[in-house]
Amino acid sequence: MGGPCDEGTRASSGRERDGAALAQEEPTVTAQLLNVTVEEYWADPWMSLNSTVAKALILETPAHAKEKHPRLMADQYVPRHTDAMDEGTALHQMLLGDDRCDILDYDSFRSKDAQAARDASRAAGRTPLLRHRWDEILLLGDSLKRQVEQFPCDPPLFVDGYAEQTIIWDEGGGVTCRARLDWLHNDYATIDDLKKSRSAQPRAWQKAMWRLGYEIQAAFYIRGVKAAFGRTPVFRLVAIEPEPPYALSVHTLSPDALKAAQDKVDLALELWAECLETGNWPAYPQTVHVVELPEWMAPVEWELVTDEVPF
Repeated sequence: MGGPCDEGTRASSGRERDGAALAQEEPTVTAQLLNVTVEEYWADPWMSLNSTVAKALILETPAHAKEKHPRLMADQYVPRHTDAMDEGTALHQMLLGDDRCDILDYDSFRSKDAQAARDASRAAGRTPLLRHRWDEILLLGDSLKRQVEQFPCDPPLFVDGYAEQTIIWDEGGGVTCRARLDWLHNDYATIDDLKKSRSAQPRAWQKAMWRLGYEIQAAFYIRGVKAAFGRTPVFRLVAIEPEPPYALSVHTLSPDALKAAQDKVDLALELWAECLETGNWPAYPQTVHVVELPEWMAPVEWELVTDEVPF
């Protein structure tokens, strides 16, 4: 498989690319593009930082981040499989053209035969889906493909590129990073990332985006592509609703938003390096937090509220 600091850069996704065309300028750090399975990526044989753990370092605490890392968590790492994750995999398969799902003709996984088929699929590194769930995802996927083809983006969404690309890079100081990109365009100038969301309404989705730390993911992935190819790509978030009419919206970060996100990634890298070196993964500050009276609970407001009590 090769380590993250192997000399040179290799691109592979079942197809080999000309190494001379990989970078338009010298990479800033040593990096490598690897062809690995989803299971290998999440198991993390490189002992690396990814965007999920980086988000936890910033939005939660190092203690939370530690429990999200397969090599550091208290319990032995076991791959997680949820309905949402499996359906997301199927949606990616439909849009991105990969092949990771087994469609099983059972009503449920309650029978022994269905469970055996499901377990065999998992053991082969694939994603088992019941037929009726696959049929529902087909409707969503067909709508998604139609909308993507009609969306006036330059370059067009999810074309002329490679799906599920894993980049490993060395930040120096003993820090290795990894990222798995939904879709990397051939010229390395654009990354497309698909998000299934209850609401893709632009204002509502952008409000949720900050809470979920997607801007950190964007800055992290941009950093990885720049490390591997010497280019600073545009990161496009494609949000789609899972219910009819399967509405879709597309988002990018403004320069100010991206700068703030890059600052968060820088901080996450510092925290990660410090925690690895010291072995200390602190949670919340060990102090008593004083609860202040919020403005809406000021005495005059409280009097107005009590005046309305009907007894």
